[in-house]
Order: sequence, then C-alpha cells, then structure tokens
Amino acid sequence: MSNEQKHTLGYIKSIDGVRGFFVFPILIMHLHLQYIKMPAFIAQFTLHLFFILSAFLISSILYKQKEKGISFSKFAKDFYIKRALRILPLYWAYILFFIGVAVVLHLIVPAIESQFLGVIYDIKHFGWMLLTFTFNYRELFAWSQDISHLRCHVFPHLWSISIEEQFYFVIPTLIFFLSKRSIKYLSIAVVFIYPFIRIFGFIYLRDIVQMKTTYGDTWNVLYNFFYRSSLFQFDAFFYGLLIPLVSIKRKYILYIGYFLPLLLMIVAQSYSAILISKEMNMDFLSAIHLPATVFANNQFMFMNTLYNIFGFFLIYIMINVPKSFLNRLYYIKIFRPIGNVIYGMYVFHPVFALTTLGLYYGFLIKLIPNILADIIAILFCTLTTYYFAKLSYNKFELRFLKMKPK
Repeated sequence: MSNEQKHTLGYIKSIDGVRGFFVFPILIMHLHLQYIKMPAFIAQFTLHLFFILSAFLISSILYKQKEKGISFSKFAKDFYIKRALRILPLYWAYILFFIGVAVVLHLIVPAIESQFLGVIYDIKHFGWMLLTFTFNYRELFAWSQDISHLRCHVFPHLWSISIEEQFYFVIPTLIFFLSKRSIKYLSIAVVFIYPFIRIFGFIYLRDIVQMKTTYGDTWNVLYNFFYRSSLFQFDAFFYGLLIPLVSIKRKYILYIGYFLPLLLMIVAQSYSAILISKEMNMDFLSAIHLPATVFANNQFMFMNTLYNIFGFFLIYIMINVPKSFLNRLYYIKIFRPIGNVIYGMYVFHPVFALTTLGLYYGFLIKLIPNILADIIAILFCTLTTYYFAKLSYNKFELRFLKMKPK
C-alpha cells in the first residue's frame, strides 16, 4: 500500500487518543491553579496541533470524494453540508443558550450579567463576528474602535473555530481543481514562506499597535493579532495537507524533526521564563505559565514555526510508524473516549472551567492541601466537561450528524 493510500483509508484509533491527550493542556491552562500549571507554549502548541490534524483528516476525506468523479458543485455541496451539520447546531445552540441566560439575568440582576457574564455586551459589539466566523479579529476590532473586549467569559474561545472555518472556505476548491502533486508543491511553498511573513510582520507591527490582553497587561499586537489572525496562522493547515502527500522513509529524519523543535521550544521558553520570573519577582513555574513567555525576547517570530514542524512530525510518526512510542501513548484507553467528543469539550469547557474555579477558590483550597485541591479540580473539570459533551453528542449532535449526505 502506498503512502497516500494509507492516509486515505480506514479509521485511525490513535487520532482520538491524541485529541483526548491534548485536551489536558488547554484545561489546565484555563484553570489557573495554585501548583499545577501548564507552560503557555504547550497549550498554544495544542491549538496548532488541532489545526494540523483537522486539515489532515478533512483533506483525506476530500481526496476520497474526488476519486468518485463527481461534479464540483456536488463535491462542494456535500462538504459544506457535512461541515455545517457538524459545526453549526452545537455552535449556535451554545451561543443562543447564553443569550437567553443573559437576557434573564439582565432582567433580574443586571449587575451580575454585566460584570460577570458579559454576553449582551459581546453580542452587541461582536455578535456579527460570531455570525460571520471572523471572531478571531475581535481584539483587533475592539482596539480600532477603542472599546473593551474583556467583558465576556463564555465566548472568547470561539475565536479558534473562526480560523478553521476560514480555511475550510477554500479547501474544497484547492483539492478539487489541483492535483495532489500541485497541492504538495503549494503546501511546501506556503510552509517555507510563512516563517518570513511572521518575521517581517512582527518587525513591522510590534511598535505600532498596543492593546489589552485578557490578563489586563499592556502587550503589543503579538498576542491579540498575530496569534489569533489567520493571516499569520494559515500555514498550520498546509502542514496538515502535506501529511498524506509526502513519504519520509528514513526514521532518523522523523525523530530529528520531532525532537529538535521540541528541544528548541523548551530551551527558548525556559530562557524567557527565567527572565520574566526575575523581572516580575515570581517563581519559574508561575512565569512559564504566562502567555508573555511566548512573546518575550522576540520569540514569537519563530515559535509558531516550531509548533507546526513539531506537530507535523508528531502526527506523521503516529500514523506511519504504528509501533512508535507515540502510538503506545495515544492508545491508552483513557484518552480515546475524550477524543470522541472533542468538539463538545472544546465548546463547553469554559463553562465548566469557571464552575471549577468557583469551587476551587470558594471551598477546595480552604479545606484541603493546595496540591490535592489542584488534582481534584483538574479531575472535576475534565469529568464534568467530558460527560456533558458526551450527553450533548448522543442526545443532540447525533440528530444532525445522521442527516449528513451518505
């Protein structure tokens, strides 16, 4: 079986494992606990990994569809119907639910809605961005209008799905009209050019735009625009497109591609954390948890490229080297069920993170040792998010998934 055939046939169990495994960095990052902290670069890498993995899976499906010899109109129509049925019902149900909650709270206790939930404010100023999947430019728009973007606690994470949908707006056309060879060379060109786009974009913009992050510190455009802009992130998807189109037969190249970016990320981020810990008079673990470590010392110019290279080789090894240590890790049963309902966990996790934080700071750290409180908080947040996402999948999302074109 050829390399391309292996990528376009069958269901790969370890993919659910890798998705389930990398839920934890996001949850821990968003919990902001006392002792158990997640380095910011691992949480940010996780997002890139999901972009790469998503592009790989979608392109593999589209290659098979193209082989059926159907017209472009049917090819695109089937793709967008399937994508809409997978994404939109839960996406809009989540948004509409919190709009309803916000309206009720606004009528009963407006102070709670405006000071904590902030949904009405976000819908008023940024609702059109949620509707058009341009929510990843929320901070940039807020800065241009001199308005706050810090009011809402339940919508901010939806920026990443906007980047995905922007990519999926073009992917059916690319795959239908270009040969695999052309897509391969286009993807290579994109992943080669994009590091320079980020470097020159960084140099040009770093001293121009100043905005507020969700942490309230004055940082420049690096976090608010660079990290959340598809203009500077699209190459992650092209790494995903490359996975089924290249063949790397020498294992030492695979492991160099895997371990070298990982080592560079650890060294660079550790150096930043040491400097920040001295400057802000905090311990190393607290410093490396801050997103500032990713951008300190101009590291943003190359960190995203390292994320993408590392993610590419991680997925490539996982798929092409079945007996690798990565497959043994991601075959662990505890991760695969989580990966099965990953979209629901992505959508719902801020709600359960906020609930967990209320219990954590309200009760747990006052009653039990902090390290034990951290462990219980992580377990509680993971389990509640997982079981609610599972319930949503079985009772709500499946109704729409069954409507997909066969």
